[in-house]
Amino acid sequence: EDRSTTKKGSKISFLRTTIALPFVGDRYYLSPTPLGKIMIRKQIESWKDIYHEYPKTFWVLIVVSFIDQLGGALLFPFFALYITARFNVGMVEVGILFALFSISNFVGSMLGGALTDRFGRKQVVIFSLVATSISSVFMGLASELEVFYLIAVLSGIFSVGGPARQAMVADLLPEKKRAQGFGIFRVSH
Repeated sequence: EDRSTTKKGSKISFLRTTIALPFVGDRYYLSPTPLGKIMIRKQIESWKDIYHEYPKTFWVLIVVSFIDQLGGALLFPFFALYITARFNVGMVEVGILFALFSISNFVGSMLGGALTDRFGRKQVVIFSLVATSISSVFMGLASELEVFYLIAVLSGIFSVGGPARQAMVADLLPEKKRAQGFGIFRVSH
């Protein structure tokens, strides 16, 4: 292993690959080796190939699902802090709230399948996104804990979009691509 340092740069050998580190100011910057550049290009090409294997509507569904799940994942951890500070309650009440939300979310998922068959996949997904977004805003405006509980239950029931999204994946993809498509869908969650 050669770790010689000069004003012009340095060399680091790792797994028999030498990486040149150009000297800029007082810092060294890692520049990819030709092998590294090739590996990065191959990975990008692989992602492009996967992207082009599926219809654009599938990718729109994946992005929408990812944003919806990301919003919930970022919002709910702060609800515990918000509820304890705003309503001056303990973590037991927060746990009850999250339990009520989870149970109502389960009920909403069961209702989502029937609503999807009756009203259509796209309408149910849009309704779910809008209803849960509005209910999240109302949670922030709630002035009493009981009202917050009610809004959380309604928000869980309005989470009817899951079955519709899964049905859309099955509708958008041919049978040979469904397993891989559902894998991509699950990663977006």
